[in-house]
Amino acid sequence: MLLAGSGAVAVVVALASVAALVRTSEVARLRDLRLLARGRTLLDAAAPELLARLPEILHVPFDLERRASLATFAALAIAAHLVLAWACAAVIAPLALPWGRRMAADARRPAAYPLAVIALSLLPLVLHRLSLWMTAPTVVLVGASIVATGLAWLVATRVAGSRAAAARIVALATALTAAGVAAALTGIAAHAARARPNVAGPLPPPATPNVVLISIDTLRPDHLGGYGYPRDTSPALDALAAAGARFTTAVSPTSWTLPAHATLLTALPPEVHGIVDDGLRLGAATVTLAEILRARGYATAGFVSGPYLDAGYGFARGFDHYDDWSAVRLSRPAVHRARTSPALFGAVEQWLGEWQDGPAPRRPFFAFIHAWDVHYDFDPPPPYDTLFDPDYAGTVDGLDFETSGAVHAGMPARDLAHVVALYDGEIRYVDDWIGRLVASLGRRALLDDTIVVVTSDHGEEFFEHGMKGHRNALYEESIRVPLIIRHPARIRAGTVVDRQVRLMDVAPTILDLTATPLPPTFGLPPSTGAYAGRSLVPLLDGRDANASSPPSFASLQPHAQSAIRHETRKLILTPFAATTEQLFDLGTDPGERANLAAADPTSRNALRGELAAWHDAARAAAQNAEAATMSEDHEAALRALGYIE
Repeated sequence: MLLAGSGAVAVVVALASVAALVRTSEVARLRDLRLLARGRTLLDAAAPELLARLPEILHVPFDLERRASLATFAALAIAAHLVLAWACAAVIAPLALPWGRRMAADARRPAAYPLAVIALSLLPLVLHRLSLWMTAPTVVLVGASIVATGLAWLVATRVAGSRAAAARIVALATALTAAGVAAALTGIAAHAARARPNVAGPLPPPATPNVVLISIDTLRPDHLGGYGYPRDTSPALDALAAAGARFTTAVSPTSWTLPAHATLLTALPPEVHGIVDDGLRLGAATVTLAEILRARGYATAGFVSGPYLDAGYGFARGFDHYDDWSAVRLSRPAVHRARTSPALFGAVEQWLGEWQDGPAPRRPFFAFIHAWDVHYDFDPPPPYDTLFDPDYAGTVDGLDFETSGAVHAGMPARDLAHVVALYDGEIRYVDDWIGRLVASLGRRALLDDTIVVVTSDHGEEFFEHGMKGHRNALYEESIRVPLIIRHPARIRAGTVVDRQVRLMDVAPTILDLTATPLPPTFGLPPSTGAYAGRSLVPLLDGRDANASSPPSFASLQPHAQSAIRHETRKLILTPFAATTEQLFDLGTDPGERANLAAADPTSRNALRGELAAWHDAARAAAQNAEAATMSEDHEAALRALGYIE
C-alpha cells in the first residue's frame, strides 16, 4: 500500500508539474519540475559540487510544443517522481508498517491508512508550495506543512469512512501506479531512441560532406597568429586556415552572444529575426540551418557551453541531439570561472563515437560547437595562465573582469597587459582543444570529408575606446570576428579572402558547399539584394574577385546604436550619446580614432541614407520573435554573469 499510494501521488504530481511547465515554457528539462528545481536550488546553496554529478537525463531539453517530445518528457517526469516517491517510501516503511497495521485493523476508520500514505506523499509538495507563498523560517514552514497535511488527512478520513471506500482508494492507487510505471518505461525507451543520431528520412547523395561549425565566444581575430598576432595563441586554428581559407574581414551584426548566434544559424540579421534583447527566442516561423540539414538527411547535434545558447531560445530546433548541459552543469557562482572545454569536447567525442557505431548506411553529420572559455572571466588553467606573461609580479588578475574595480580605463599599462595575456591564454587553451578535435577527425578518417568552419559571435574591448568587455559599442574590436573554412574538396589550401563578409553569410556558404538547395523560407529573400545573406563560395573560387562587397550592418539594443560598414568607410549612430555620429576611414584609421563626421558630410550623409534604407527594409521583412520563458536556474546564471538584474 505504501508503494501504491506514494506511486499514485507521484504520477498525479508529475502530470500537474508538466502541465504547469507547458503553460509557461516552450522548452523544459526534468530539472525544471517543481520538486526537482527546489532540490537543485538547495544543492546550489549547500553542496554546489554535487550539481556536476547529477544524471544527464535531468538536463536534456525537450520541446514541449512537439507532441512526441512532450509525451516523452511527461513519461520521464513520471519516472523521476516515482523514483523520489519510492525512495521516501523505503525510508519511512519501517516506521509506517506497525502504525499502518494498527490503523488497518481499526474498524472505525478503515480508510485512515491509505489516506495517510497519500498525505505523507503529498507533504513535500505542500512544503514546496508554502515556501513559494510565504517567507518564513524553515521550522515554521515545515510545521505549517505538517499541520496543513494533517488537517487534510482528518477531513479525508471523515469523508471516506467505509471499507468499500478504502478498497476503491487502494484499487485506484494501484492502477495509477501501474499506469505510471508503464508510462515511465515507455518514456525511457523513447528517450534512448531519441538520443541516437538521425536514422529517419531520406539519405543525401553519396559523398555529401559532414559539417563541423565551431563558434568561439568572444574571440577577436587580431589575437590569432594567422591574422598577424605575434603571440602563438592559435596553432590549431592557423593550421586549419593554412589548409583552407581565411577571411580577413568578417563582421558580426552585433556585439553580444544571443542575437549574433541567432544570425549565424538563421542567416537573418537581428533586426529581422527579432532577438534584440534578453527574454526573446526565435519565432516559430524562423528556419534554422539545422532544420534544413536534418531535412536533407543529416544527423544533427549541437554542443554548447554558454547560457545564451540555451535550448529555450530556440537554438535546439532542428537538432537530433542538443547538449546545453554538459559544459555548464555548474553552480550559479561558478558560471564565470568555469572551464568548460573538457566537458564540451568530451561530449562531442562521445557523440562522434556513437555516430560511427550507428546503423548503416551512415548519414553525414552536422555538429555545431559553441566554445565558451575565451569569454571572461580570464582564468585559464596552468600552464596557460603564465604562458604569455610568466614574469608578472603584480596583483591584478582576470577574475570578475567585467565588474572588478581593479580593471579600469586608467589602470597601469603593465597590469592591463597582464589581463590581455590571460585572455590570450584562454584562446590558446581553447585552440588546443580544437586541435584535439581536428586530430580526432583525422584518426577517424573523417577530416577530409568534413567542412570545418570556425568563427565567433563578437570580440572584446580592452579600453580601446574607454570601455571593457562587450555589448557596449559597435567598434571594430567588438564586431570583427575570425572566419576560417577548411574543405579540401572545394577550397584550395592557403586561400585568403580580403573582402568584407558577414556572419549571416556563413550558413548560406555551408548550404552551398553541401549542395543543399537554399529554401525560400531561409534567410532574407534574394529580392532584398545586398541585404540578404549570400554564399561565399564564389569568393573562395575567385569568381567574384572584382565584384563589390555588400555593406554590413550592426545594431545594439537597447542603446539604439546602429552602424553601416563598407570596405573602408564606417558610420556609427548613437542617438543618446554626446557624439551621435561617428565616421571613420578604416583604410587609414583601422583603430577608429579620428571621427570624420564633421569633416566629410558627403560620405556621412550617404552612409546615413543607406542605413535608413536598410532599417526600412528590415522593418518590412521583420519576423516576430517570441518571449522566452526561462527557468529560475537559467535566469540566475544570466544574473551571475551580470547580463540581467
